Amino acid sequence: MGNLELMTKKYFHTLDALRFFSFLLVFLQHVPAFGISWYSNINHWGANGVNFFFILSGFLISFLLVQEKLQNNSINLKSFFLRRMLRIWPIYYLLLIIFFILPVGIINKMGLYNQFGYKHEWIYSFTFLENFKAISMNKLTSITPLSMNWSLCVEEHFYLLIPLLIKFVPVKRIPIFLAGIFSISFLIKIAAYFFHHTDFISTELISCLDLFSMGALLGYLVSIKNQRISSIILAVPSFYKWAFIIGIIPLTFIAQNFIIKNTMLYFLYPTIQGVFFTLLLAIFIPQGSKLKISSKNILSYFGKMSYGMYLFHITIVNIIYLIFLMLGFHVDNFATLFILIISSLTLTIAVSHLSFVFIEKPIFRMKEKYFPK
Repeated sequence: MGNLELMTKKYFHTLDALRFFSFLLVFLQHVPAFGISWYSNINHWGANGVNFFFILSGFLISFLLVQEKLQNNSINLKSFFLRRMLRIWPIYYLLLIIFFILPVGIINKMGLYNQFGYKHEWIYSFTFLENFKAISMNKLTSITPLSMNWSLCVEEHFYLLIPLLIKFVPVKRIPIFLAGIFSISFLIKIAAYFFHHTDFISTELISCLDLFSMGALLGYLVSIKNQRISSIILAVPSFYKWAFIIGIIPLTFIAQNFIIKNTMLYFLYPTIQGVFFTLLLAIFIPQGSKLKISSKNILSYFGKMSYGMYLFHITIVNIIYLIFLMLGFHVDNFATLFILIISSLTLTIAVSHLSFVFIEKPIFRMKEKYFPK
């Protein structure tokens, strides 16, 4: 393969912890605090967590697929799809079945029914087409815990696209194709500005491909030139890395609160933000980096459970919020908000831990036994 490099180690430190921080942004977005005006600014940050998830997925999946192609000169599509199914489907369909069985009256009493959402049609959730239904209705489903399914649909659609691209495109031409799908996504967002003003423009794969492709390009580069990429990153003084990490906070979070909705910048901001998120991800790539969060750190463990936390948290948040209201507590001050956040997050972690230990881990072991990477 000439100067192409093969990596035997496939674990990247810190990424699990970053995955948890991304989840935390989504979690905070879904904490209801209607009586606290300043909290509405934080609520907008949840989309940033989803954007980072897309970039991280693009990076990890493309890295593994390119590594496989370099080693075997091909991609085992059957193995890839089965591994993804075993990772995503079990607790996803468990959640769907629970809410499919529960009567709407009980769901409503649990505070999990949105009267302003569209009437839920289960065929869309079971086939990962919920995002298209949301786009066609220009609103989310009435079953609150399933309103987040659009992002899982986008992920699943990406999992259908990327292995085909890497399997059938020559390794050296993959960056060209990634640049192509990035350009298509970028143009779609520009077209949305002129022709289709809607909050749902980034809830389908095409307009999210800019984020996936940036992460995928980084994964490709790390796969074929890991030593070169790592040496470049390690050569940057830690001071500048910390300055960049700290600078991302006002640049990509606080600044977005001042962007006027439905302007050109409003539609292109996720792409701009994605560039900074990809660079942030790159900082933690080198194995010898001094900037790292160990896999033994509790935040990394939370990151490993983040998929379950993502699925379960909105149900738990809404139920605890309803309990607060029943007890006469209104989330209109910092103390009550803090208690709501801590109690909801703690229970989310506890439920996700049980799911991770008793459902996901056994499936992981089966996956590694029958469908190794």
